[in-house]
Amino acid sequence: MPYSSFRQFAAALCDVAGIAVPELTPDSNGLVAFHVVVDEVIVNLAQLDMANNDEAFILVTFGAAPQDQELEVLRVMGDANFTMMSAGSPVMCRDPDSGEVILRKSISLGAVDARSVLDSIVQLAQLARHWRADPTLAQIAERDAVFDPQRFA
Repeated sequence: MPYSSFRQFAAALCDVAGIAVPELTPDSNGLVAFHVVVDEVIVNLAQLDMANNDEAFILVTFGAAPQDQELEVLRVMGDANFTMMSAGSPVMCRDPDSGEVILRKSISLGAVDARSVLDSIVQLAQLARHWRADPTLAQIAERDAVFDPQRFA
């Protein structure tokens, strides 16, 4: 079902997730956000509160890269970003304030349904848990022959 507002989307998502709808108030920068926790993974959902803005973001917190693997993790993130080139592809990021690895995915509120978004969030949280055990995702790459982060989008 297409949603005409972030608040309407948030209410539908919380309904299918079986959680209470949080109060959604823009911060001083106009960002409206709330979070859910899936298997100990924090997932933020956010939108800039602007007229006619259909775009919202899913931000999955993977965590901080181990210091001894940080360069390799950043290389893997860059490689993943290069291979995910379709519209709406997720982007691997590093939060400049916390240093944590974040997967950011944009969604169009007019083209999603809450159940599908929740299913995607669960898959992305699963990927984050794999990453926490193996920050280069080498085990997934070996198992699948070619690691395809797009399948988690």
